[in-house]
Amino acid sequence: MVFNVAMQSAVSGLQNAQRAIDTISNNIVNAGTPGYTRKMHNQQARTVAGVGQGVMSLLSTRQVDESLLRQIRLAGGVQQAISTRVSFLERIQDLFGSPDTGTNIGASVTNLGSSFSQLALDPSSSLLKSMAVDSLNNTTTQINRLSLQIQSLRQQADVTITTLTSQINGLLELINKLNIDIARLDNTKTQSSADLWDKRDQAMKELSLLMDYQTFTRNTGEVVIMTNGGVTLVDTTANTVSHASGGSLSPWLDHASGAIGPITVAGVDITRDIKSGQIAGLIEMRDTRLPDLQSQLDNLAAVMKEQMNIVSNRGTSFPTMASTLTGSRRFLDWASTGPSDPIQRIQIADGDVKIAIFDRTGELVASTSLVGDLGWSGGAIYNAADPTDPTLASALQDWLRNTVGLNQARVMINSQGNFVVDLGTSEYGISFRDEVSSLPGSAAQDVTITFDADGTGTYGQTIRGFSYFFGLNDIVTSMDQSFIWDSQLLSFGFRPNITAPATLNFSDSRNGLGFASITIYPNENLSQIVQRINSDPTLNNLVRADLIPEGSGYRLRIRNLEGNSMQITEVGNAGLLGRLGMQVSNSGIGMTVATSPILLNDNTRLPGGALQFDVNTGKYFLSAGDNSIALQLERLFSEPVDFDRAGTTPLGRMTLAAYAGNIVGRVATDIFTMKRELQYQNSYLSSLEYRSAEISGVDIDAEFAMLIVFERSYQAASKIIATVQAMMDALLSIV
Repeated sequence: MVFNVAMQSAVSGLQNAQRAIDTISNNIVNAGTPGYTRKMHNQQARTVAGVGQGVMSLLSTRQVDESLLRQIRLAGGVQQAISTRVSFLERIQDLFGSPDTGTNIGASVTNLGSSFSQLALDPSSSLLKSMAVDSLNNTTTQINRLSLQIQSLRQQADVTITTLTSQINGLLELINKLNIDIARLDNTKTQSSADLWDKRDQAMKELSLLMDYQTFTRNTGEVVIMTNGGVTLVDTTANTVSHASGGSLSPWLDHASGAIGPITVAGVDITRDIKSGQIAGLIEMRDTRLPDLQSQLDNLAAVMKEQMNIVSNRGTSFPTMASTLTGSRRFLDWASTGPSDPIQRIQIADGDVKIAIFDRTGELVASTSLVGDLGWSGGAIYNAADPTDPTLASALQDWLRNTVGLNQARVMINSQGNFVVDLGTSEYGISFRDEVSSLPGSAAQDVTITFDADGTGTYGQTIRGFSYFFGLNDIVTSMDQSFIWDSQLLSFGFRPNITAPATLNFSDSRNGLGFASITIYPNENLSQIVQRINSDPTLNNLVRADLIPEGSGYRLRIRNLEGNSMQITEVGNAGLLGRLGMQVSNSGIGMTVATSPILLNDNTRLPGGALQFDVNTGKYFLSAGDNSIALQLERLFSEPVDFDRAGTTPLGRMTLAAYAGNIVGRVATDIFTMKRELQYQNSYLSSLEYRSAEISGVDIDAEFAMLIVFERSYQAASKIIATVQAMMDALLSIV
């Protein structure tokens, strides 16, 4: 009996030492394996009926700090999000240039202003006109290129999200499989599941680098993974994360309006649940930082276009003159079939519009005033259904044909909705000049045009400048953006606080004037306005409203889903549109802003001067040496102008070059700030990983020391067996 106990104890010692050596050897060879944690050999004394009978090996366990592992996953996700932002911002700076380079957009705008300063010195110089047009074209082309590249970066971010969802699904499947294996081993207790826990932790760490999540562990050892919003990712099965990237993106296409597909799990949108990880960084770039940057570029392009066209429409080209002028404004309806049929109208106030016709030598042929001489101060612009209607077009055309003698002259709105003045011959040119009164030669001053955009008799829009209203002498063009209307930047819970219900009329180029209307009531906030528009059965499938995040606020965006030119007007005096700041959107104008094709084909059409009046002769004249418009263009680039809030840029007054430079400077500042955050996060993550390595890492020297201990234990157990065997042999020989 004594021999049996001794033998059993020795054998158990051999087995225990062998298992310990196996565990230690596994630790040593996996010392450099990512995600591997030190395994501890566990043992306890074996007793039978209170009598010790050797040692029993238990399942090996991990030496980890679970709380520290969670911190590492969280910090790793934050680090990846910041790293993604830095990567994109560096690419953006490569595109925009740093503030100290002479090729950035700020420098281009500065050079444009300088070109007009040179032109003002000699407005008759075709070379200086060519240089000014080239500089303008370089600037608009650079804005186009930057805008297109911003949208390309947004698309790349979107495509990368789709690719990463595939990696996420692979990790979720792996975690679910490891859950099953861990539960099985922990249930049978035939083998340690510690290595499987390591693999699962490594998979969870890789998952946290892509997106953040919440977890809890069941008593079976299975981990349940959910999004921050509570949507299950893994729980007995692995759910699929989906995202379908679209085609090329436009500035007005975003996730908030549903134009960019969501990231979903079982049909639930989890996009906003993702706050860290690489995907969070990509979402922020796609939906926030890049759109904010585009908004600032669009704002620059819109203000530059507006201000330059206001000035250019006061002028005229000479000695090259225009015999045909086609406006850039698109009108929606220019035919009335009856007295009650709506038609768009204008009224002229605060002055008069002088019109002069010159021959090719610059000799005045005829001049008149629209209000004082022709007696036209307001009404329909053009009526294709009734040529006898006393419209602006008919008044001008009658004067050109019957008084000036240009029998082929036509004044009309063409099939694209643009106002056209065509003299019918290239032998003559036409010029416009706004003045403070109908007296010949009175001071030049932009007249006030009020516009009845929906034909209801309410003149709700006010624009300064006759030629500018129609866009007859624009030197900067862009695609018609009137299919989108935006409010100014507002807080999410903004209420217009109108004192009476406001009726909004919707008109477009396909469905006509006032095809639909809705009523907005006092105390309704932005979300309620959106809901009211989107739930209206008449507007359904034609118009959509959304709240679009931008910078620190939101824009109310109303979009014509068919892409038709649209007018939104208000009936009554509630002032809703004014309080919202609703106007045709600037979104995407940076992609299409361009130098007028007329100037690119013939740079001598760039106006340097304007229609002038000679008090001695009592006649209007043109002069190649007149630099009045060139000087105004020069001042435009040296004096501050008003900029609305856009992206992260606040409302304020600054020069065009300063605003452009501010965009470049903000990119540089963002990179500096983000790199500093990344440096801090890298340091913080390294400290966490170092602390974890101290607890869970394998110390080879310590493992070798333990290996020696168990080698000696093995040798001692072997010697016990040999001794017992010798004693038994001796006993048998005696017997």
